[in-house]
Amino acid sequence: LVKIGLVLGLLLLLAWLSPKNDNSFKYYFEIGKPWGYGLTTAEFDFPIYKTDRQLEDEQLQVIKEFAPIYNIDETVAENQVGNLVGCAQESLSKANVDLLVKQLQSVYEKGILSAADKDRLTEQEHTNISVLNRSHQSSLVRISDIHTPASAYTTLLQNLKPEVAEAVKRLNVSLFVTPNLMYDSLMSVRLLETMIDNISLTEGMVQEGEKIIDRGEVVTAKTYQILISLSRAYGEQQHQRQNIYSTVGEIAIMTFYLAMLLLYLIVFRPNLYKNT
Repeated sequence: LVKIGLVLGLLLLLAWLSPKNDNSFKYYFEIGKPWGYGLTTAEFDFPIYKTDRQLEDEQLQVIKEFAPIYNIDETVAENQVGNLVGCAQESLSKANVDLLVKQLQSVYEKGILSAADKDRLTEQEHTNISVLNRSHQSSLVRISDIHTPASAYTTLLQNLKPEVAEAVKRLNVSLFVTPNLMYDSLMSVRLLETMIDNISLTEGMVQEGEKIIDRGEVVTAKTYQILISLSRAYGEQQHQRQNIYSTVGEIAIMTFYLAMLLLYLIVFRPNLYKNT
């Protein structure tokens, strides 16, 4: 058993240390320089990978076009309208109270963001936000159409008769104009990460047998990326083949050599074999 173990151990060690065939893509090339080798065609189908710059630009575009998710708290409008009615009905007629409530509901329906949130969205060059209601239904809303508390209060006064607006100012109605759109950071981050992960790493395919470049032709930016993709595909193919066929072949050869060595020892050096 000891001898068998030693043989197997030596076999595995030799297979691991044996030199591997290197069938990698051994060409040197630069953009704008002529191709110094013969006709190169695709030996198999492979994808054309995007450049790092392309992927970075696409990620930035996704981030720019992304609509952050905000939850609309519909109870804010309900509570503030109720508070306003209780405060205004003592100093305003019922008709004016009804008009004031209608205008307040109108600004809440458009949505009210905190000034800090709207400034941040503007700085990040977002155009829209995605608003979720209590039923989890989503709607896309332009940021320019959404109020801050200050703009909502100004709009509210502008849509009232001058005498009513003056009475409203004395009621300090600005206290009833508060943000009802709350940023959902968890859902926004998850959705943005998913959108970035879904960006394709490739742009098109090269078919088996398709010409890539011939001797003397200038390596363009497009051809360069195809050659880089081909080199990557070669590496992946080589790795897969070596893991299976190459290892099996090497073990078979080493087994044969060791079997011949053991046979020699048994036939011609039996004493050495027995004492080992």
